[in-house]
Amino acid sequence: MRSSHIVACVCCCSCFLLVGCPTDAPDSGGVPRDTGQAVLELAPDGGCTLDEAMFTSIAAAPAAVATVIEVSWELEQAAAVRVLYTDAEGDAHATPAQPMGQAGATLLLGLPQQTDTTLRLVADQQGSQTCSGLLRATTGSLPPGLPILQTSVPLPDEVEPGFLVTVVIPQRAAPWAAIIDDKGRYVWAWSGALGGTRARLSRDRRSMLLLNSYKEGSEYGAGVHRVALDGTMLAFHEAPEAWVDFAELPDGTLAVLVDDVRELSHQGELRTIRGDAVVLVRPDGELVRLWSSFDASWPDLSTHYAFVTTARGQEVEDWSHVNGIGMDRTGDILYLSAGALNAIFAVDAGTGETLWELSARSDDWLIQDPDPLVNAPHSVTPTPNGHLLVFNRMADAGACSEVVEIALDSAAGSARRVWTGQSEDCLHVDFLGNAEPFPGGDTMISWSSMGRLEQLRPDGVTVRQISTQTETFFGFAQPEASLYPATP
Repeated sequence: MRSSHIVACVCCCSCFLLVGCPTDAPDSGGVPRDTGQAVLELAPDGGCTLDEAMFTSIAAAPAAVATVIEVSWELEQAAAVRVLYTDAEGDAHATPAQPMGQAGATLLLGLPQQTDTTLRLVADQQGSQTCSGLLRATTGSLPPGLPILQTSVPLPDEVEPGFLVTVVIPQRAAPWAAIIDDKGRYVWAWSGALGGTRARLSRDRRSMLLLNSYKEGSEYGAGVHRVALDGTMLAFHEAPEAWVDFAELPDGTLAVLVDDVRELSHQGELRTIRGDAVVLVRPDGELVRLWSSFDASWPDLSTHYAFVTTARGQEVEDWSHVNGIGMDRTGDILYLSAGALNAIFAVDAGTGETLWELSARSDDWLIQDPDPLVNAPHSVTPTPNGHLLVFNRMADAGACSEVVEIALDSAAGSARRVWTGQSEDCLHVDFLGNAEPFPGGDTMISWSSMGRLEQLRPDGVTVRQISTQTETFFGFAQPEASLYPATP
């Protein structure tokens, strides 16, 4: 008979300690006293048969991201395997089942650093479930350069479970792509000397997508990195002149905002005007130019716009400043926020046609509100109820930045304000900023340049705040209910 065995990580100077050893629980699956009732949940509802011999080997080792534990196994017979494990509070979770086979691996996600977890492997053979014994593992420590977070939770019972995916940007260091849990703790962090402001969990939840702007001397150009959740670099999707935001379409195509710089002449003067475009990066790497702000509008060359320097060092007049991209659930419509035009554009994701413009200057929508609905916007996101959530930085530096929920009545051709959210201390965001809905109805706000993430109830009451240290700010942020793919 083949004997089962456990492979443990050996502690050394250059690796994080992870102990993958059987607990002192009895082989019958009894509950160790120090983990309590939660371990009782580490078995399927219908129970399972404990059979150590089914698992010829089990290994638990730290991934490149120290808070991620990789569990691998070999089996006596082919089975679909999932792992049940406890989090820092002792609550039980399950990984998705891996395909049938005699060997496999999965990742334990959502754990903070230096967290002890109890885990059990469950092998399923056409409904017959076999369990390993209980094992223990400990996550490692994240790098010391990761900015410190401070969390204020005035209404802890109303914090929605889940995660925030964001970018944390020190003023004098490379940004970090990060995932923060509902307690305000890092559970994932990665830094590759990037220059981006957006990180997104991929649609299949198997990787992180990280924006990278052009940086002289970098081995990568401008585009989007695809990084596995264990920290392994998977691919780089090049999108020349990418600069602030992107979104992933249902088929895996990336819609990326890029510079669109043109030489325009007015009354004998040659001007360098910066607009914005959306390029599609197909999964096979093909680049397709979809839309340009020059297609939807045109600069007033009788006036001069503020000068900015592009990533490549070119001095240009910044005209449209399209700075945020969202999409509807089907991926058929892209929504673009144009900060310098005080406008929101809806674009057909298949043809690039501008469907409409929402702004004070456009007659596409009758605005039923005395105040501007769109004022120096920096993000636009559809809500589950069919409204639009817009983050307005506000052009007046003395005004409070705000989030406004806008209802569009297609039959009447009208737009109206449904709800407005501001910070209690009247924060004004100088750069970046965004807002997205939580699944439960609250709103997530990134007060980017002020170094704060906030969850607001519909009545404007703060549920929690997460703040960074001085001279550190947040990029875009978005809520995620889970880090694992949805199960069928």
